[in-house]
Amino acid sequence: GRFVEKKGFIYLIEAMPAIIKKFPNAKLLIVGDGELRELYQDKISSLGISKSVIMPGAAPFLKRNIYYNLSDVFVMPSTKDSKGNMDASPVAMMDAMCCGIPVVATKYSGDPSIVDGVNTGFIVKDKDSGEIAKAVIKILGWKNQSKKKVIIRKLAENNFSVRAVAKKYIKIYENFI
Repeated sequence: GRFVEKKGFIYLIEAMPAIIKKFPNAKLLIVGDGELRELYQDKISSLGISKSVIMPGAAPFLKRNIYYNLSDVFVMPSTKDSKGNMDASPVAMMDAMCCGIPVVATKYSGDPSIVDGVNTGFIVKDKDSGEIAKAVIKILGWKNQSKKKVIIRKLAENNFSVRAVAKKYIKIYENFI
């Protein structure tokens, strides 16, 4: 994503020391770029986690699935920024779920009917690195990861596919007619 305040990446970076403490080989891959890149790099350095964080820059749309499929967890720590801006639609989270990846989201990026706290991931308080770390650690410790991937993929297909979205639009239009 874009390295801007509303994406909340700083809170994910701050969660990494706790995650690494529990899973020493964990890596954080932040794909994107933007105005806060230097701030993130400084924070990573000050936390002493440079060897555990990879920031390859922005990725072309057609190559993003490669990054999703490298992941065990997708974190969307969106928040409301200091100007009141927030993400309108977390497309990256939907894409990750289409790849069967469990998610950690905030109220600004996750829907409790989809991110269920059991099979698909967790919704955490925004701007809370501790909550992000706890949720990521829970997911990394899940048993039956392959079974959960199937559940997440099916849920994503039922909610985010072109067919599913088209059905929702048709329903809206039928209600107006």
